[in-house]
Amino acid sequence: RIRLQQLCREQRDRAAEALRARYQPKITVLEDRLRRAQQSMEREREQVTQQRLGTAISVGATLLGAFFGRKALSATTLSKAGTAARSYGRLNKESQDVARAAETVQAVEQQLTELNARFEEDLALSAGKFDALNEPLEPVAIAPKKTNIQATLLCLAWTPYWREPGGNESPAW
Repeated sequence: RIRLQQLCREQRDRAAEALRARYQPKITVLEDRLRRAQQSMEREREQVTQQRLGTAISVGATLLGAFFGRKALSATTLSKAGTAARSYGRLNKESQDVARAAETVQAVEQQLTELNARFEEDLALSAGKFDALNEPLEPVAIAPKKTNIQATLLCLAWTPYWREPGGNESPAW
């Protein structure tokens, strides 16, 4: 049973390596896609921050120009208000881009989690196939044959003894 357990462990290890080799390219691709999606999301967040700052400055300049300028409704003030509105629209677009990037990151993370779960499940299934303790053992009697007997060394040993007059023997060495 011990030899059978060792054999099963070796087979299980080979099967696990084969599974790792089969899943590793897929895992690598998903990890790379996840890294790129996270970088994209960070880039989008930076753009939103910059756009938010630009929009705040544009709206602030428009309001200050309207309140402290010569005329409340001048062509310049209306032009600045239009620029502020467009800037606000770009801010909304950038915010939506961040949301889409976050969804992409979440989807790739979900795919990676599912792939890892599938790998662990396949690994557990293959490990269950190689359990030596669950294998039934049957005793098998094998009758020896003359052809299966090999004499590798034939020796003759002689140990001398002295026979004493009383009939007792004593070693002669």
